[in-house]
Amino acid sequence: MSTTFGGFRLFKPVEANSSMQLPSAASTAISVGDLLYWDTTAKTLKPMDVYVGSGTAATDKTALSPLFAGVALQGKLAADTTPGYPGFSGEIISCASDALYEAACASATFEPGTLVAVVSSGVAAAGAISPQTLVATTTAEQAIGYVVERYAAATTSVRVRLIGRWSPFKYCDVNNITPAINVL
Repeated sequence: MSTTFGGFRLFKPVEANSSMQLPSAASTAISVGDLLYWDTTAKTLKPMDVYVGSGTAATDKTALSPLFAGVALQGKLAADTTPGYPGFSGEIISCASDALYEAACASATFEPGTLVAVVSSGVAAAGAISPQTLVATTTAEQAIGYVVERYAAATTSVRVRLIGRWSPFKYCDVNNITPAINVL
């Protein structure tokens, strides 16, 4: 969990149809504005900085892209060990599966449509992934969203649309789609 409240990063109110309530891991701290991933083994939401890095930044970005669930809309203390609703292993957390987000980033210029991915330090350890920072990518398999405004001058804050795994709006690169063949 980041120690920075990131609720201000959500620059447009989240639509009711893009917010979800999902279980979170007990004893795991989450801050408003944290980027969350879905732990497919534990079936819980976790902040990106809990993910154990592989030791290679590109591998981490590619692995986390399909696991990206959204942005935390509420926080949770690590001291909260409540089991939550029966059948879930943790407390329910609200997350936005489709969000307009103002992300911190390395100083650069951006054009609308530039793909963004999570930031990995390339260290094989927990804490290798940043919970509230993004980086531009040219690889569609690493993308969790895209830039929505033009930044002609270098900036360290960029507005993006983040699209989680359960978003009603799936991201796709229309330039790399093979059309279906009509077979009668």
